[in-house]
Order: sequence, then structure tokens, then C-alpha cells
Amino acid sequence: MKRSRDNQTPLDLAIKLWENRDRRSEHPGWHGIGVYGEQIFLYVEHGEDSTALQRASSNFEPEVMTFPRFHFCASLANAPSPAQPGDGVSAIDTSNFESNGTIGALMRFKDVDPKDSPLFLLSAFHVLARDPRFRDGLKVSLDPSKAMVSSKVLPVELDEDNVNLVDAAVARLDPGVSVQPKFNGINLTIPAPADPRPDPGSRVAKLGAGTGLTVGNLRLYCPRIEVTPDHQIGPIDFQDQMLIESNSTDTAFMLPGDSGAVVVCDQRPAGLVVAMTPEGVAGGKNVPGGHFGLASPFLAVLSELKRVLKHPVEIFLPGVAGVSFGEVKKGHKKKGQIKKGHKKPKAGPHIVVP
Repeated sequence: MKRSRDNQTPLDLAIKLWENRDRRSEHPGWHGIGVYGEQIFLYVEHGEDSTALQRASSNFEPEVMTFPRFHFCASLANAPSPAQPGDGVSAIDTSNFESNGTIGALMRFKDVDPKDSPLFLLSAFHVLARDPRFRDGLKVSLDPSKAMVSSKVLPVELDEDNVNLVDAAVARLDPGVSVQPKFNGINLTIPAPADPRPDPGSRVAKLGAGTGLTVGNLRLYCPRIEVTPDHQIGPIDFQDQMLIESNSTDTAFMLPGDSGAVVVCDQRPAGLVVAMTPEGVAGGKNVPGGHFGLASPFLAVLSELKRVLKHPVEIFLPGVAGVSFGEVKKGHKKKGQIKKGHKKPKAGPHIVVP
């Protein structure tokens, strides 16, 4: 490359001009230098007057070229979806075992002003807590977005040596997590369960991450029932569980991913999904997997959570006792497949955990 009288190459002169910020500001649209062999190029945005730049660079005779300005090419991440009943939740423990289930409901303390109460995500013990040996450092995330929402799980422990009343746990939501307490597509408008509880024959429904909205019938209550071993858990004996059957002979009431979903009866929470049957023969007829399911009665769930949390708790519903804490955000359209049988309307305003 040729040099000037002061031993500078055209590239040296171009860079010197570039680094003179005061002079560079005189040349709007100039945004770069290129070199190919002996030729120097000065890149200018389309539509900018390059006359002054050509005059300022006449001592090294570059080619002034119209060229688009560069922009960083990282894309903006979509805002994470709010934590919402019926959506998926996953927990990864320190052994790197991951379990997936459903956000049954958002819970808060019943005896504390709503704006002062922490918010909890309710699901099944075998989804959120599992083996206590690997629970420290456990991470609870939304599924499938993997947005982390909690690292503090408060379980109703399952006891392999004694009978158990419920399969339930809550995760205390971290500050800054956005939530949408509405149950989309299912009619749950009263936070307290019925007392006395629903009778056998009652029509029930549930909203789960595995199957969406499904409808069934409460067949009976099981004084004792065993759930077979699962990874790190079981077998577990339960007491007084709800046996639910799908209202369709060829469809499931629940499938994998539905654990922790709230069962609804007459606009009230009635149970929390625990387990399902595999495909097989029941009562002399072939039934698909998940045609029958077990759920822990919600009255027992609330009682056991009160024992663990040292506070009575209730389901947090929009418009019930106000949504007076945190920051209200406008709703956003949520990406993802709509589950079969579950028409999901817009999320609407959501709330940020303070």
C-alpha cells in the first residue's frame, strides 16, 4: 500500500480520520472503513450527502460506497408467560432428575392482608419435592418455557411407612415472577372447597398440562389405596382418596403431566390430582390409560398445607378479595399449543410478585 510523505498509508489516514471524533461528526451516515488490496472504502448510509466526507478524505482517495449500517443480530426474547393454573411446571433436583406436572392453583395466606401475603404455586409432592436428599438447590420452572419461578419448596412429606392423606406441595414464588390466577376454560369461581365434600356421582372437571380440560365423575372414596413405586418414591399408601372416572369410555381423565391439577366440582376446588391407571381391564372392560384417576380431597390438602405453612391458605382467584399487591401488567398473547379440548382465551392482566 502506497505511503504519503509522512510515511502513512491510505489506511492509516482513513483510521486517523475515523478516530477524530470531532471531525467524524461532520460526516453523518459514515459508519465504517473497508480495505481490499490497495483500495480503501468508506461506508456511508444510503441517502446521506457524502460530499464533505469525500473532500475530507481526498488526501488518500478512497471510494465512498453506499452501504447499509450494521445492527446487532440477537433477537429480543419473548416475555416469559405468567405462572397460571393449568399450565406446566417442572422441578429439577440436585441429582438432575426432572419431574413435570401441572400448576394446580396459586395460593396465598388466608389470615394475612393480600398485599402482604407471599404467593405460592400448588402442585403435587411427587412433582415438586420428591426425594429430600436432593431437594437443596432444587429449581422450579415453568414448562415448557423453563423460566425459573422458585427455589423454595414446602412439601407435605410422603411417608412410605405410614398412610398418607394427600400428595401436595407448594413452591414459594420468587419476587418479580408474573402470575395470572385465572383458570381458563374451567369454571372455578369460589376459592373454598365445599364442606361437606362432593358426593359420589358428582360431575367433576380438571385443567391439566397433559390433557387440558377434561370432565369426569366422582365414583367413590377409597379408604385405602396404594400407588406403585415411581422414581425415588414409593410404594405409597393413601387414605380417603377420590376415585374419578372419565365421562367418556374411550378417553382419559388424566395423563402424564396432569399431576397436581385441581379437580373442580360446582365451581369449587374439590381435589388435587395424584395418580392414574395404565391401560388395562377395569370392571370387566378394557379402558385406556388415565381413564381412572386418584385425587386428594381439597379439604385435606388445605388442612395439611396449614400444618406445614403455619398459616391457613386459600386459592388466589382474580376479583376475590382484590388483587391489591404487586404491579399489574397488561396481558400478552402466549405462544404454545392449545391442548385438546381446552380453548384458551387471552390471559388478560397479570400480576408481578412483589
